Amino acid sequence: MRSDGLMMRFSKTASLVLKRRISLGLTQVELAKKVGTHIQFISNIERGICGVPKTRAKNFARALGVPSLIIARTMSMDFFQDYVKQQPGGEL
Repeated sequence: MRSDGLMMRFSKTASLVLKRRISLGLTQVELAKKVGTHIQFISNIERGICGVPKTRAKNFARALGVPSLIIARTMSMDFFQDYVKQQPGGEL
């Protein structure tokens, strides 16, 4: 749980997008333009509040210069962790 009370549900996706964006020297505004979305959406992804929708995975992959499979696998890992945490005694 984060200090502001929001759970970081998509931590692996957040880390991937943030680290790759910074390594490419892109601002959130520049990434948003490349993906075709709003800066607030990029911010929410990088803070782990939401993930990359399947409909935008290819756009994100292209903008970040990674295979779309990487985006899909990262999202799958986040969903798996979220599922496990919701189960009784569910800690990884």
